[in-house]
Amino acid sequence: MWACRDRKLLVSMEGAHLSFDLMAVQGGFQAMALSNGRFASRDFNTPHLRTGYELLASANFLKEASRVATQALEKANAPVVDARAYDLVLGSGTSCSDYS
Repeated sequence: MWACRDRKLLVSMEGAHLSFDLMAVQGGFQAMALSNGRFASRDFNTPHLRTGYELLASANFLKEASRVATQALEKANAPVVDARAYDLVLGSGTSCSDYS
């Protein structure tokens, strides 16, 4: 869990006097799996938001723990990718014929 509290004060010659007390929190956990000598890990993190404990309370850590642990085990059991050259095609789902 990470938390940061910022206290800011603005005072001007015109008579403004503003004080801010800002809080930001973030929480997360990591699942690690070892299978057949292969190690893998997965992370779950909440976003850094200017909220308080309600962010952590709504994160559903127990629900997410099962999913993240399953993904770590799947990653550890995934087949090893051969070390060779591959073609990587990035696109928006449109074909080249759409531009002719």
